[in-house]
Amino acid sequence: MNCILDATFNRERSRREVKNKLALDSSQLQIVECVCPEDVVLAILRARKGDYSDADVSVYKKMEKIYELGREGHITADTTKPSKNNAKEIADTILLG
Repeated sequence: MNCILDATFNRERSRREVKNKLALDSSQLQIVECVCPEDVVLAILRARKGDYSDADVSVYKKMEKIYELGREGHITADTTKPSKNNAKEIADTILLG
């Protein structure tokens, strides 16, 4: 089974609950932290019109205040890089350890 959880799982507790509920060990759960300079994030959010997400600058600011980096190891993806590059780096990290 594969599953991708979005940024609403931004607290250690919520990630741990999912891990426990699905009885996953550490090798079965990969956390990918997506990072981007704040000025880029804000520009993207301000330019959004008519997409599926309701996230805006106020949501970003709220999430930024409550975000908790995972205690276990995680993969960092720089979202200013092309998606294809990030996907390859993430897959390589997961598959090759």
